[in-house]
Amino acid sequence: MNLTYSKPVLAIRHHLQKYLKRLFLERSKFLANLLEQRECVAKVDVLSTPIAVHFPDVQSKLLVKISSEVDSKLDKVKNLIDPLKKHHSVVNKARTDALNLIRKHPSDLDFNTLAAGEPTVPPLIIMLDWVDTIERQIREIYYTRMYYLENILSPEVVNSENLVKLWSESVPALLDTVRDCQEQSIYFLQEKYA
Repeated sequence: MNLTYSKPVLAIRHHLQKYLKRLFLERSKFLANLLEQRECVAKVDVLSTPIAVHFPDVQSKLLVKISSEVDSKLDKVKNLIDPLKKHHSVVNKARTDALNLIRKHPSDLDFNTLAAGEPTVPPLIIMLDWVDTIERQIREIYYTRMYYLENILSPEVVNSENLVKLWSESVPALLDTVRDCQEQSIYFLQEKYA
């Protein structure tokens, strides 16, 4: 099986894997570490330690320092998340354009035509489902991550123990969807680019 003909889908998949690994694995671990530091400092009873005599405000100063570091990293992560919104817009536009085309030409693009496929060409309705699924997954990933970032200092929503898990949720499903699209369209793409 020659994958060179599925380069467009393969390129999207490779880009998403690289981007999501950088964004979700590396950044979430770093943020989780900062949250853990903040949680540990907040739990310490400073007044019962000898350091409180010389530095009574050490805990509040450390919390401010860690919180400011969290804030600076949040700005960087938000900048990394912005391309997800752009990817969502592109996929959403493709979905909207396809649906508008179907509405404009209902006699040519009826259900039977959309559901018809060939051995090497997936039915259009399946391809539209891929676009719809990817649009939904990217949208959900974007908005849930923004919610986590907005509530990063709310331990009932996000804390050092659940951040990495929350952050990487839904990412494997998106990558699986793109991989499935690649696998199911490989023969179609071979014919198209042959």
